[in-house]
Amino acid sequence: MKKKNVYLTIWLSLPIVIVSSLIAWIFYSLDKDRLMADAVPIGAGAGDTGNANALGQWLAGRDPDEVAAALEARRNGHAINPSDWPGGVRVKIPTSAFGEDAQSTMLVFVDDQSLEVLAQDMVSDDAGFVTLELSHADAQGFFFYATTSEPMLLGSKIVDADGRALRPIEFEPQIPDPSLQVSDPMTVEVRIDSVYEGSP
Repeated sequence: MKKKNVYLTIWLSLPIVIVSSLIAWIFYSLDKDRLMADAVPIGAGAGDTGNANALGQWLAGRDPDEVAAALEARRNGHAINPSDWPGGVRVKIPTSAFGEDAQSTMLVFVDDQSLEVLAQDMVSDDAGFVTLELSHADAQGFFFYATTSEPMLLGSKIVDADGRALRPIEFEPQIPDPSLQVSDPMTVEVRIDSVYEGSP
């Protein structure tokens, strides 16, 4: 009789053990660091849900309509203003555009309403560029310039500490890379010979 009770207990507890093992395996798998994070989207949708996850985009702090427009531009190979890309912009300016011995390079933000002038340091890379990553919000509502010294508003011009007028930097519309995710910044290489007006 006791032997039957042991077998019955094992038999009845078997589903609980299997389900517990399955749950433990799932949690163990989730503990890995995004194993497929670098995988290239393939197949139906290929990373583009057609705005089916609009609520998720909204909860992530992105405008679902802007995300839909960005995905459509990427899907159809249409040019889009980089300032409208939901993941923001990575600005690249040739170091040579700042002149010789450019030590402290800055991107200048001028508010298009208040005309407040702000500046943020850029970072040099090994390819002859200085870069700065802007969020989607920081890429909108500003005029952009670049300099190596403290900028200021002088009349209708933005000038550096030596009084040299700065040349406006414009983001030309471009076709998004097919593998660019809407949460990642769009790289914009500014083709400019000099950040100063009147320079060759």
